[in-house]
Amino acid sequence: MMAALNGFLEVTRYLATQCNADVNATDRRGDTALMKAAYNGKIDAVRCLVEEYDMDVNVTNDVGYTSLMKSLILVKLKLSNISLNLNSKIEVIRYLAEQCGADVNVVNKDGFTALSVAAADVDINIVRYLADGCRAAVRDGKSALMRAAKNGKIEIVQYLAEKCGADVDVNDNDGNTALMKAAENGKLEVVQYLGKHCRVDLNVTTNDGCTALIKAVENGYTAIVRYLVEQCGADVHSKSKILPSGLLLIVVSTKFNGYSCHSFNHPTKPIRVIRQIYWYHPDLPIYSSV
Repeated sequence: MMAALNGFLEVTRYLATQCNADVNATDRRGDTALMKAAYNGKIDAVRCLVEEYDMDVNVTNDVGYTSLMKSLILVKLKLSNISLNLNSKIEVIRYLAEQCGADVNVVNKDGFTALSVAAADVDINIVRYLADGCRAAVRDGKSALMRAAKNGKIEIVQYLAEKCGADVDVNDNDGNTALMKAAENGKLEVVQYLGKHCRVDLNVTTNDGCTALIKAVENGYTAIVRYLVEQCGADVHSKSKILPSGLLLIVVSTKFNGYSCHSFNHPTKPIRVIRQIYWYHPDLPIYSSV
């Protein structure tokens, strides 16, 4: 496996042929040698394992990742090596998809497809290739749009929404939308795009009663709070499970004393936390009360 991971082709062949190493062996996560090579962008090792040792490209690891999905995860490298690594990965992705018939629509145990994985981390051209060249289903598995929004990938968000017909209002099992994911992670540009150009529903709530505005408040993103309230007219009087009285003081917060949007279960806790927040951030705006 380590030989394949590092692209040591002759060592890989020697171990498999001369030492009878099991090419289909897996590590503790269920990764195979092929997955290791694909992950690291080692195209020669990938070709060798597929063509000489007939490895199945659609085998999955313990969490449902295929070799194609593994190839879509960027390896953490120094900045100078990023473009080289990306180019090698593109070669692996094309090989697996075009010559090996890798299934681009496999859904892993987390609900992600290859497109969902790509939308979170990689270059827009890879997303285009999967969506256009491989006909990857935009609506299968967990929303690729939501993953891109969460990570602030504005180009990918725009492409999926405008070119692929991705549903900008789709929600996950917890009721989160792409707007909420962008708001809670401080991705202002994505929030502005979804709010202005896609006209998403600003006041839809999660299963716990949180809006995108509450998500931004909870995580301390002043610019997003201001944008949602002042530019989009987000409802600051929303009632939710975290604020049973209906009180919604729009201030920017951090998670003091472990309190978060989903942990308020007592009507006085929000007030205590807001007081703490305002003590540390006296310059933050208060937009409304009941």
